[in-house]
Amino acid sequence: IWILMDIDGKKLRVGFQDLTIEIKDADFRTDNLTDCYGHYLQRENKIQINTNLETHDLLNTVIHECLHACAYVGGLTTKSNPLADEDKEEVVTNTLANQLHIVLRDNPWLLKFIQESISKTKNKEK
Repeated sequence: IWILMDIDGKKLRVGFQDLTIEIKDADFRTDNLTDCYGHYLQRENKIQINTNLETHDLLNTVIHECLHACAYVGGLTTKSNPLADEDKEEVVTNTLANQLHIVLRDNPWLLKFIQESISKTKNKEK
């Protein structure tokens, strides 16, 4: 549970949106998080994550909801675009999140490479 406290309230920038990550209990009355681990709420600029997730489920959920945000911000979910159908969006997002999670887990050097590359790119831009 300590890891949940580390991300609750954190800001996440995805394109033009500044999202807030919110750790939240499922709520039967509002049907909020009752059948999922997380939810991207584009109109509220928020990603909600269900409480009490194991670390691997939490990581996968954060990746998954970030990909939903990327699809929305990138226009892929608008009418006539590849992910306009909610079921297709969910299949693509779920598949990519699961695979990316596995790639990052099985190749720990990759995160370090990404961080170093971003740092070098940022320094070059200054």
